Amino acid sequence: MIFQIDNTSHTDIVLVDSDHQYLDTTMWIEPEFSKKQIRKAGESLIGKDEKIGIDDALIILSNWRGSHAYPLNSVQNSLRYRAKQLDNDYIITQRLKRASSIKDKLNRFPDMKLDRIQDIGGCRAILSNTQLVYQLREDIINMQSVNIIKEYDYIEKPKESGYRGIHLISQYCGKQSIFEGLRIEIQIRNKIQHYWATAVEIIDRFTNQQLKSGLEDNKWVLFFKLMSLLMTDIEKGKTINLEYAKQLKNLENELKVKEKLTNYSVFVNWTENEEKRKGKFLLMLDTNKRTISVEYFNDRQLLEATKNYAHLEKQFEEKNIDIVLVEAKSIQELKKGYPNYFADSSAFTGYLSYCINQVSE
Repeated sequence: MIFQIDNTSHTDIVLVDSDHQYLDTTMWIEPEFSKKQIRKAGESLIGKDEKIGIDDALIILSNWRGSHAYPLNSVQNSLRYRAKQLDNDYIITQRLKRASSIKDKLNRFPDMKLDRIQDIGGCRAILSNTQLVYQLREDIINMQSVNIIKEYDYIEKPKESGYRGIHLISQYCGKQSIFEGLRIEIQIRNKIQHYWATAVEIIDRFTNQQLKSGLEDNKWVLFFKLMSLLMTDIEKGKTINLEYAKQLKNLENELKVKEKLTNYSVFVNWTENEEKRKGKFLLMLDTNKRTISVEYFNDRQLLEATKNYAHLEKQFEEKNIDIVLVEAKSIQELKKGYPNYFADSSAFTGYLSYCINQVSE
């Protein structure tokens, strides 16, 4: 089911965007299935339960994922409003989680249930420095329009992989009761942290690893741990640890990191007018052909975008193709917020070169 907007209905949904302009949105996807059905669908997707057929499970997943669009948009508007007041160079993007990532999470965590995954809807804020990251965190926590129920500070205590950033989990509690309790993840990073995370995701996609999920234990893991430590030194204005830099240089020589990242360029085909569009973008990255296709949807085409998203995921499930539905104010903002889909690691390789060049021959 959807909300149909008109001038007389008491179920009209009115949003305010980052510029405080009122948005009359024609449709939002409502959750149609019970929590029990959603859980059973999740179990079916990973082969733990056959009471729901795989096709029906995918329909349930698509609806459940799509129903996060309204609370996600609500959180993103609040995030953008606050970020804009703090940093002229902020970036805000949002996405609905890929089916493959959802299944991976259900497989990795035996007790995880589909209806309890906290990041099916996720938005990301990228700011100029760590001080602004913490200021935005403080502002969001204190906003009445956003209900934060959990916080993970991976800057104070980085993940074992070297990942750094702030993650906040919000729970919808607004006027539209049909979305009550749906959870949205907010990621807040500074630019250096974002460059590092982007490079990890590019290597994951093009080398078929799972560094981001912590499921690998190899030289790539050590390389990124060292880069995280060294980039933190640079961020704080400290002299980098030369012993770490020496280890990094040796690993770079062995793994050919810069060469690989440079070669993982992709061809994107869009027009100049498309670059200025604001809305939803369905990205399809073919890592074999090194191409990415971009399909645009306006704010009133959520249902169509969600259906296309689910259709393409099913069609290319067994192929080396990565598909995601994201939203941004323009493709240029999209490229900055999700450079991993465009294989853009130029900022990261700049930091890598700097670290290596500090080591004397």
